[in-house]
Amino acid sequence: MLVRGAALVSALGVDWRASCAAARAGLRRAAPVPGLEAQSGIDGEEEPVIGHAATLVTHGFEGSARLLRLAAAGLRELAQQHPELRSCDSHTGFLLVLGPRQRHLRGVELVADAQTAAQLRSAIHRAGTGVPGDDAASPPLIERDRAALLVAIAAQAGLQGSPRLLRCLEDDEVSALVALQWAARWLETEAALQRIVLLAADTLLEAETVAWLENTGRLKAGAMPVGLEPGEACAALLLERHDAAAPSDRPLGVVRGTAFALEPQPLIAGAAGTGEGTARVLDGLGTSHGWARQGAAWIVSDHNGELYRANDLALALVRARGSCPSLGSATISTPATSFGDVGAARPLLGICVALAAFERRYAPADEALVLAVGESDRRAAVLIARA
Repeated sequence: MLVRGAALVSALGVDWRASCAAARAGLRRAAPVPGLEAQSGIDGEEEPVIGHAATLVTHGFEGSARLLRLAAAGLRELAQQHPELRSCDSHTGFLLVLGPRQRHLRGVELVADAQTAAQLRSAIHRAGTGVPGDDAASPPLIERDRAALLVAIAAQAGLQGSPRLLRCLEDDEVSALVALQWAARWLETEAALQRIVLLAADTLLEAETVAWLENTGRLKAGAMPVGLEPGEACAALLLERHDAAAPSDRPLGVVRGTAFALEPQPLIAGAAGTGEGTARVLDGLGTSHGWARQGAAWIVSDHNGELYRANDLALALVRARGSCPSLGSATISTPATSFGDVGAARPLLGICVALAAFERRYAPADEALVLAVGESDRRAAVLIARA
């Protein structure tokens, strides 16, 4: 499968090439997020939350409107590069990837404070029984109906017609690579489908989400230097079959394969990772495609600054070195350093980073393995090659 186009909207701007160039130069736009504060672990006072906000498109917007703005900006950028997308014809399908619904009701095992843990369990129970909270209100249509959300995204992006939603995934950070595999199958089996737009948008800068990250001990702060910096982004890819390429039309990259595995001790359960699941996806692509058996190995990791993810990656590299010898000297890129943790958009952001490196010829290898490590037990990786 070919990657024909890419788009990225993030804290570093709305142009994916310029954003990736800025990240390569080590630039960051991490700053205090207005309206978001966390309790300092040093003196107990409130301190500002440092995040990576895409202020050019999301300033002043919250909730589903913020997500809509992110996704529309990403789709608009992609359509500007590829005008054939503007008509939303029957030959174009859309896959939508969003952050998990009610993600703030997960990970009670990570909460150290007994009272906060009890409140979270109570909220989980209410959600499970369908009992609304005191402040519950009917959610807007675009929150209940993802087809309606895509129509609104397309309209804001300037597209004409009604886009065809193939599926919307809202599970975890691995969903984008699941969608990528589904895209390959759809393009292979449905002849009328010429192209697929894979759109992933997420934000960790909602007050509810930031409070959850703080309560579960995952938010980077003055007394927590190994936590994550929340961010937000929309990443989009235009995907086509190999036989769709014109001789003079060079794609950005080639999707060579994907691999999936399960980790026996996930982060969300409050356990220490073993690296087993991540090692399996590294080994899987090494076995099926010869990746990292010889020559340079390049990994674009979604490591976000958390201790769990650092241990998971380190243990996985040790486990997989037997079948992938080049991992001993692998180059590892961590886009979260510049973009922050962008949730469900992380895997596609990693792909954009790899594509920019291929295009500008500074990639350390001709193939990049983009990792996706979920908070749950799911692990995934995709192998992207220079076109």
